[in-house]
Order: sequence, then structure tokens, then C-alpha cells
Amino acid sequence: MIFGLDLASRCCGWTAGTGETRPETGVWKYPHTGDDLGLLLDCFDRDLCALADRFPPTVIVYEAPILVPYDKLLKLRKLYALGAYLEFWGRRRGVLVQEEDLRTLKTRLTGSHKADKAEMVRMAKKCGITLPSGKEAEDAADSFACWLCAIQHHAKPFLPRWDALLYGSRGGLL
Repeated sequence: MIFGLDLASRCCGWTAGTGETRPETGVWKYPHTGDDLGLLLDCFDRDLCALADRFPPTVIVYEAPILVPYDKLLKLRKLYALGAYLEFWGRRRGVLVQEEDLRTLKTRLTGSHKADKAEMVRMAKKCGITLPSGKEAEDAADSFACWLCAIQHHAKPFLPRWDALLYGSRGGLL
């Protein structure tokens, strides 16, 4: 089982599947935790363990934190803590955990490293992926891109099927 995760302190997107069939997607929403990293990591651990109980993972790919000018230290601490905790969690369970750059994710899903959120959502839907509604669709689409990168590197026999959905004229016929 492969997971793709879009880590964030308020709304984490997730995708889980083997590559053989259409994966499941969703989001985990977190309350405002202020500077309480322990509370954020506790919420994240609860959701991650629940998903792993349903779909025991062998590989997890997550989106590298996006740094923008003037980011506050607290935001950076939260984003890096989530990634570090995920890698620690995977190590303890024998799960391969890898970080992937946003440009690579955008290129894998859309063919362009300059794609915007709407294009990411459009391409995920073209593959027949069921996304949550509203802004949450963006987080789930990003997690799907992470999942596709994991398929590309760790489940190569399934990659032609997904490439046909992405780049074929009809798409979404899984």
C-alpha cells in the first residue's frame, strides 16, 4: 500500500492505494493549536495510525515544506515537525518514507512545474479521483501527486495505466 501526503498544520491531504485500482483520498483537519506542537503531532499521529490500520503502508511520499519569504518561525516548526515525525513513524514501522519537491509533484501530475492549484485538481479528476469539495480538493490533489510519484518509483508496473489516464485524450476511465 502506498500513501501520498500533503502535510499542513490545518488541513493535510492524503491518498492511499496500491496502484492497481483507483486510490482513496481525503483530508485531515486540525484545530488551531497555537504554539503547542505536541497537540498538533498528537492529532497527526491519531489520523496517520487510523489510516495505517485501514491500509497498512509500505511506502509514503510527502510534499516537502514550501518556504516563502517572511514565514513565521512557528509555521516552519510545525511543517518541519510533521515531516520529521512522519519519517520517525515510518522508521519505527519499517515503512519507507520519502520527501518530494513541489515542482516534481506538479510536473508528475500536470506536465508543468508551474501548474496552479486548479490545474492540479483538474488533472486528479481527469484520472477519476474522487476529491473532497472546496479548498480541501487542493490538498487531496497534492497528496495524489505525491502518490503518483511513489507509483513512479516503487510500483512501476502500474505507471503506464496512470500515465494513460493523465495524458490520454479521454482520461478517467479506470
